[in-house]
Amino acid sequence: MDNPRRHFRNALPRCSGPGPLVSAVVASALAFAAIGAEMRAAADMEKFDGKAFGQRLRIMASKPFWYKENSEVGRTLAEILDLVCKGVAKSTRALLESETARLNATDNLDLVVHSGEVAPIPECRSPSNFNPPGPGGGAIKAGKPKDAKTEDGPALKKTSWAPKYFKAMAAKDPEAVAAAMEPAMPKFTPAISLVQSVDLAALGGAEKCGGQAGDVAKLVDLAALRRRFQAEAAKKKAFFGEPAVPTTVGVLDSGLIGYGHGIFDGRFFTENLVEKNGNPGSDDDWPRNDHTDDVVGSNYQDQNGRIKPIIPDGPDKSHGTKMASLVLGGPAIAAAWTGAFNPPVVRLRIVDFTHSATAGGIIDPHYMGQAIEYLHANLKPHRANIVNISLKTSADMASLPPLIEKRRDMLFVVAAGNDKLDLGFAEVYPARYGGKTGNNTWNLVTVGAHDLAGKRAFFSNYSADHVDLLAPGCLVEAMDITGNVVLDNGTSPATAVTSFAAALVRSLGETTPSEIKNRLILGADFDPALTDDVWSSGRLNILKAISLYHDVVEVKTSGGGTELRHVVLKNPGSLLGFCDFGSPLQIDFRKIVPHLSSGKLQYWAARDGKLTFRNCKQQNTDKPIGKILVNGTEQDGPLLKDVKEVIVGSYVRRQ
Repeated sequence: MDNPRRHFRNALPRCSGPGPLVSAVVASALAFAAIGAEMRAAADMEKFDGKAFGQRLRIMASKPFWYKENSEVGRTLAEILDLVCKGVAKSTRALLESETARLNATDNLDLVVHSGEVAPIPECRSPSNFNPPGPGGGAIKAGKPKDAKTEDGPALKKTSWAPKYFKAMAAKDPEAVAAAMEPAMPKFTPAISLVQSVDLAALGGAEKCGGQAGDVAKLVDLAALRRRFQAEAAKKKAFFGEPAVPTTVGVLDSGLIGYGHGIFDGRFFTENLVEKNGNPGSDDDWPRNDHTDDVVGSNYQDQNGRIKPIIPDGPDKSHGTKMASLVLGGPAIAAAWTGAFNPPVVRLRIVDFTHSATAGGIIDPHYMGQAIEYLHANLKPHRANIVNISLKTSADMASLPPLIEKRRDMLFVVAAGNDKLDLGFAEVYPARYGGKTGNNTWNLVTVGAHDLAGKRAFFSNYSADHVDLLAPGCLVEAMDITGNVVLDNGTSPATAVTSFAAALVRSLGETTPSEIKNRLILGADFDPALTDDVWSSGRLNILKAISLYHDVVEVKTSGGGTELRHVVLKNPGSLLGFCDFGSPLQIDFRKIVPHLSSGKLQYWAARDGKLTFRNCKQQNTDKPIGKILVNGTEQDGPLLKDVKEVIVGSYVRRQ
């Protein structure tokens, strides 16, 4: 977050000569000997509540005025600032523009806020330096104004509603002034919260999640993961000349307890060595980020290196710790495998998004954009490549989708929510920005939860347009703040597991966020029963997702199950011969799913980097899928009728 004091200093005009003196309180606090004529309005803010300029600005920033656009054509941030803060002096206007840009994490005040979207604006209605806006926007106009004197302030222009306001001003009572001005413009306060864990025991136990007492979700077979990752990493080294590299996941949640111990020992964190070796209590980064001592992360209450949550004891206090453990693969995998690499293949940066003094314990939603910028703006070795978000808000923040779009070198993995809602019709953000048609389909993955039977979990939000895939969200083993392994339920653990998978894909060489998302979707286990729940119609499969250097043929087994064969297809395009097209297609083919209802086959392709799929009439099911290489030996592939899925590897034909 930018330094408000610095913004204010930059907003002040340079004085060519002596100006009027401010009050002794201001002079002693800020050591300003003179203030130009245009600063008088800003000085009134100081006299109004007796706070130092910088502190006043922090108050303004922490409690912005939330503007909700209702017009059909929308307004730019600059136009909204004109509407809400009409009549300010030039020096104050410069300050408010700077604050508006900071609050919205943008440098573009021409950003349009469309109908239904919201934007935070600095609270500018209580200072005495301008006419506050009326109910319809803009300043309230009165008849011929009269002057009203305060004992230590300049003349003020009265308005038709002002008697209570000026009486409160004379008494220097900020709370009374705020109450007096309450009718000036309706307030909108967007709700924000963690996507909280589901208390399964209170809702019917394991049976509600397709299991029985004692059952536990299986994220991935550890032995199979070890073999597959090793095989793909060997191919990566042969192809790129480098091994698997660490991927940093930023966890935007309720902080973490246990840093330095067990699976949270220092190796699992991407450390900011500048701060680690710097001066305690200072911001040693250059350029400065206004976070002190942020070695492994920070918070937005004190903006320092504290990542331990300070909210009261309760489920939310453990939430961030549990998610961090799952981003590492879960307690068992993190201890036995993720940490076996030197450095570990997945590492963490933590942002504690809680606040001890706010309702619900979560800080104002406008900080979400600033937290994303914080995770991105760190020096490149410390930058988060993937951001795990288990937060939800009712606010469709105008500035957030453009910011996510701007950060196309980051992948955002977001919890769908646990409200049993169709996100096509529900105001749940940022979850609604993902899927096939959301604002950020390129680099945001929205994750729902499935139960132990593979069905959409009864609590999970869903949408064929806005949710990308399902992941394990019932009876998932995670580590809590006591260091114990507990079972967690919800779309939050599903999201953290997906972030783990995404981190492995990136570590193996797929560094473009849109292609990482594509691998997660292509690798998902297709289930026609999920067609109306998620746009991929699939469940996360980590082993298939990380198979970048091999084609995957999933074949049916005699026992009714399936097995994965990692091969090289001699001619992947020949698979389209099983479709009755009439003429061959020239497409970036990625996957086929045969044997759909009514004799259909589904094929997936990428167009301009985005996935799409079509169904076609299936034919020639008794023919093999073509020639394949198995450990360098050429042979016929299995018959199409014995195949469940075929997925083309990202780098197989580039070697």
